[in-house]
Amino acid sequence: MYPPLRLAGRSTWTAADCDRAFVLHSPNKALGLTGIRGAYAVAPGTAGYDVPAWCRALEAAAPSWPLSAQADALLRGWAGRDVQQWVADSHATLAHWKALLQQELGARGFTQRASSTPYRCVRPPLAIEPRRLRRHGVAVRDAASFGLPGWWRVSAQPPRAARALLQAIDLEVGGRP
Repeated sequence: MYPPLRLAGRSTWTAADCDRAFVLHSPNKALGLTGIRGAYAVAPGTAGYDVPAWCRALEAAAPSWPLSAQADALLRGWAGRDVQQWVADSHATLAHWKALLQQELGARGFTQRASSTPYRCVRPPLAIEPRRLRRHGVAVRDAASFGLPGWWRVSAQPPRAARALLQAIDLEVGGRP
């Protein structure tokens, strides 16, 4: 669930659901800063939890979660209106890039899972290890850890990056039909 990157539809989580759980927010993907690890948790308000005790427990565990200066800056920037507006404004571009990638992968025979974010899981028409694309300077995520062996997770990217992915696929899978 990546609420800031939801391009379509609505979350099935209601405000009441969120108010009964600790909700973790990690805006690194929304900001295109996937190598920076920064997150914050919003504690439940009315679910009967001993919120102060949970907060103390989280604080006690904090030394095991070092926060880099970059992650600190990411989280501080995330709270700004201008950053929130930039993320909202990026949705149209991401939706366009996603549609183009979906079309190109479909033309190449890929099976695709629906997604409301710029990320989607795809299965190539022929079995191919994702690491083979690296020799072409391209990386995709192996989706086996999601319970989808043989699938990849890909993301909507600017046209140049999408072309590089498609060229690598064409070289490894044997070209377009």
